[in-house]
Amino acid sequence: MIVNTIKVTSAGTRVQASDSGTVRSIVFHARPDNVGNVYVGDSNVSSTRGVCLAPSGTFRMVFENYGKVKNWYADVDTSNDEVDYVADNS
Repeated sequence: MIVNTIKVTSAGTRVQASDSGTVRSIVFHARPDNVGNVYVGDSNVSSTRGVCLAPSGTFRMVFENYGKVKNWYADVDTSNDEVDYVADNS
């Protein structure tokens, strides 16, 4: 299991997940104390492209085979907001 956080220090600047593991599923959870929305997706994620998570919002992706954690990125509306993720590699 991989557990980590993506912190976006500058809104409008996507940040890549730092783990390089191959996983069966991944769950993203926007921190409840975030001020704005978090966006998760591929390397083109932005406030107009990706899955939008309001504070405390959750998104789960299950891969048919396996997926790479490092293929996921986050962007935010408000600098310093964060999204936690848990990835299952079993």
